This record gives sequence, C-alpha cells and structure tokens, in this order.
Amino acid sequence: MQDGMPVFPGSIALEPIGRSEFRSSALLHEEGEFKMRTYPHGDGVVPGKYKVVLSLGMGSPPELAKYSSAKTSTLELDVPEEGLKDLVLELEEVAQRGSKKTGPPGMQR
Repeated sequence: MQDGMPVFPGSIALEPIGRSEFRSSALLHEEGEFKMRTYPHGDGVVPGKYKVVLSLGMGSPPELAKYSSAKTSTLELDVPEEGLKDLVLELEEVAQRGSKKTGPPGMQR
C-alpha cells in the first residue's frame, strides 16, 4: 500500500475480462508475496486482461472494500504471452492500521 506495508492476510484473484474461464488466484503471504495458480492448469496465469480482486477477510479496512469485487475493483492487469514475473501491485489507499481492534485476535489490520 501507499504506506509501504503489504496487505496480509488475504487472497488475490484475477477475474478474466470478456470471458468466463481461467480465473487465477493465490494466498497473500506475510511479506506481500503471492504465486498465482489457475485451476485446473497449475501454476501461472493464462495470457489476457483481468480485474484484480482482493479478499481480505474479517476486519478488512473500509478503504479497501472496492477491491473485493470484479464489478467495483479499479485494478486491471494485462498478462502478455511471455507472462509477468516479480509483479508489484501498489494500492494508493492508506488504511488505518492498528487504530481499533476488529475481527478475532491475530486478524487485526
């Protein structure tokens, strides 16, 4: 995010634009790392245009709600034939971190 901190815990999904197959997803790791997987094909992402969707679970900051649906997410990604490596997605919002307890212990943001 804009404050330099990774979004964690959660997951990321790539929803295809203009077609209904080959959705990709991954869990977000503590340092913000992720490795995309396309079911049933395995690791990686099929080339094409995608909406980026973030699922951040209980206690998710309201500033990030727009990223929770392909209909409202403003993040788009175009994956070329040769693929992408070491992709960094940056969010402009700065969520209020640690200002209040939400969700179960260990799930605070």
